[in-house]
Amino acid sequence: MFEVIRRKRRIAQGILLLLILPFAFFGIERYFSGGPNHQEAAKVGDAVVTTAELRRAVEERTAQLRQRFGENFDARIARDPAFVEMMLRELIERRLVQAEAARLGVVVTPEALQRAIASFPAFQQDGKFSYPRYEAVLRAQGLTPKAFEAMLAQDLAVQRLVEPIAQGTIVPREQTLHLVAQQLEEREVSVAVRAAADEADPAALTEEALRAYYEKNAAHYVEPAKVRLQYLLVDEEEIGRGLTPSEADLRALYEQAPELFRDPATQQVRPFEEVREALADSWRSRQARRRYGEVREELGNAVFEAIDRLEPVAERFGLKIHETALMPLEEVELAGVKSDKLISALKETQAQGGQNLEPIELAPGKLAAVRVAEYVPPRPLSFDEARARVTQDLARELGRERLRERAPQWLERLEKGEAVPELSWQPKRSLTRASNALPPELVDEIFKATPPWPRHLAWEAPNGDRWFVRIEGVRQPQLQADDPMVQFAGERIRSVIGNVEWRGWLKTLEARHPVVIRREALQELTAAP
Repeated sequence: MFEVIRRKRRIAQGILLLLILPFAFFGIERYFSGGPNHQEAAKVGDAVVTTAELRRAVEERTAQLRQRFGENFDARIARDPAFVEMMLRELIERRLVQAEAARLGVVVTPEALQRAIASFPAFQQDGKFSYPRYEAVLRAQGLTPKAFEAMLAQDLAVQRLVEPIAQGTIVPREQTLHLVAQQLEEREVSVAVRAAADEADPAALTEEALRAYYEKNAAHYVEPAKVRLQYLLVDEEEIGRGLTPSEADLRALYEQAPELFRDPATQQVRPFEEVREALADSWRSRQARRRYGEVREELGNAVFEAIDRLEPVAERFGLKIHETALMPLEEVELAGVKSDKLISALKETQAQGGQNLEPIELAPGKLAAVRVAEYVPPRPLSFDEARARVTQDLARELGRERLRERAPQWLERLEKGEAVPELSWQPKRSLTRASNALPPELVDEIFKATPPWPRHLAWEAPNGDRWFVRIEGVRQPQLQADDPMVQFAGERIRSVIGNVEWRGWLKTLEARHPVVIRREALQELTAAP
């Protein structure tokens, strides 16, 4: 929202585009209704965001995304909890600013409102405002001029309130130039690595030392629990593929929401035949979503009643029982998805006893009913079974200590310009701060180093390996203040700072107009269409 606010010349058009679709079917009066007959998704001060309003916002944003991404669009996003919560947050932010504008008594004059309306290209004909066209465009969206003007007046008031915040973000050009130069700076380095495990004295890896290390760290040498699972999968996408709409279904959908198929350039609704495939996809998506929601609501009771068998559940819903191979519990994947929630449920005692688990949504549109068909508990590894790991771990531990003794000596010799035969240097390379060719922590250390060059440093990796770096020199980028890259970076920096300021202001508004979110409403919206 802050990015829209910052583009002052386009603010009214941006607001209109964001607001028109939610009013398309229901009109402004329903949008602002919030009496006791409307279920609340959130309260913002004395104002209410209803679940119906949130559902419409989700549906309209989903329609926009479908139009934008076409066949690559995944309709399951409409029930993704993060997506729904993001849409609710947008509505809450809108309510917060509206409440603050009302508190401060911000008003818009009739002249300012007229100028704003006349500036919309959609209302113009031959470069001039056309009242007949204005009425026609609003009529196509289910709006009256009075309702639209009330809506726009409110949003222009909001604009007046937030403009000072937008204008307050100033980043000096010299500072931007310096920051960009830092990011593009290159450092020429050579690297040598000594692996901790290779530094251990083989003579120290005696049978006695290995057994002592094993006894001390026996808890680390365990074969993890394994499970073989039976499961039913309810896949919304698969449900949709099995559905075929009738001609009547497509016609009804087209007549219900023709504005979704409006050509932005001509403002004309595209002919039915031209959008038949899009209609069919939308119909299948809606029907699959409805069926998926129905199964989701009924599946929990069904698996509970079946206790420790999936056959009755599979028969009732027409599903196939799948079975996995025996696999480590921590690595369980179903339908290509690794679910932390499922893994956590599999660790429960009743699950390991073979009882049906409560259905788990692996991902939006993928619901699984699972039971453990076979459980193999964790098993301590004997010394002989763990010998290879014990040898490697002890070698790494001994090597780490030896490197901690030798590294400072090698570094001192390098700083004096002496050769260190123990180090094998890799070919020289160039690094920037964004480079991923080396561990990020090491890159940070390299760019903290200061002249004179060459300079050497040593860094210990988490596994005990020791990295040695020779910084040969630095190349500074040649940049001008009008360089497109500098200008782009300036916009990005202003955007980041602006968003921080915007979020801070919203926090202030939340303290003045308390926000209460009803989590149950979000769960209901993501659980069923």
